[in-house]
Amino acid sequence: MGGVLDGVRVVEVSMWAMVPAAGAILAEWGADVVKVESPSGDPVRALVTAGLTPSGPKFTWEMWNRGKRDIVLDLTLVDGRDVLHEVIAGADVFLTSILPHQRAKRRQPRHNPRREPGGCIRGWHRPRGTRDNPLVNGYPTADGRWISLCMLQSDLYWAGFCHAIGRDDLVEDPRFVDSTARGENTETCVEELEKTFSSEPLAVWVERLATQEGQWDANKKVSEIPSDSQVQANRFAQAVDYGDGHELTLIASPIQCDETPPALRRAPEFAGDTDAILEVLGWDGDAILEAKAKGAVI
Repeated sequence: MGGVLDGVRVVEVSMWAMVPAAGAILAEWGADVVKVESPSGDPVRALVTAGLTPSGPKFTWEMWNRGKRDIVLDLTLVDGRDVLHEVIAGADVFLTSILPHQRAKRRQPRHNPRREPGGCIRGWHRPRGTRDNPLVNGYPTADGRWISLCMLQSDLYWAGFCHAIGRDDLVEDPRFVDSTARGENTETCVEELEKTFSSEPLAVWVERLATQEGQWDANKKVSEIPSDSQVQANRFAQAVDYGDGHELTLIASPIQCDETPPALRRAPEFAGDTDAILEVLGWDGDAILEAKAKGAVI
């Protein structure tokens, strides 16, 4: 990929997923990303040990923190915050998942999972309203899998789609003949398509839908992603060698600035780069040891 962010320095004070994932992508693009952890560590380090991978690298931690360096600071201490200010001083970008009121009160950030009214919705839903498009929806197959349709220009693809799924009768059906009619009869149209897709397993629909030009895809299982033909062709999935007999396949960002995929690197060890980062800032061995004795750094 050529390291489009080579020379860019990023400091990340965060945990869990959203901000760390952004930092991982910047590292993938060539930025030097320094992750700042608390002495208790990013909870994701422990979260992924619940029987998923009893030994070796942990997928969730590696995906969200790949390619970074790591320093551990106790930001509840003045000395720890002073070190953070030194680290930030030479950075181009600062990323954080700590909310403003938490930063002002010097609190340790906490994860607060808040369920929105109605909770999460699994799978897809039947579209509602007269202007909805049955060709932008998900449909279950006979074997419990899902087909996702995303044909925004429904009139352009309707006839070819119906031929491909063996429903020529729907092409000129007055209820579905064009987008206006389908919008007025959304529920009925969705029911017809659900009935059709639920009659055959996913493999059949993958073969049939490949014969028409509308946009669609099969909803993949995580285990199927590395073997996907497009993923392989673009090297979105890469095996990272950890040098200790372990290998883990990680997924790269789909953005390739020069059509060359980045070389993925492992996530950092806990406090694995603390000394090196401080030495670059001009700290000598005695100063580092003193800061560690105070508990400001690890």
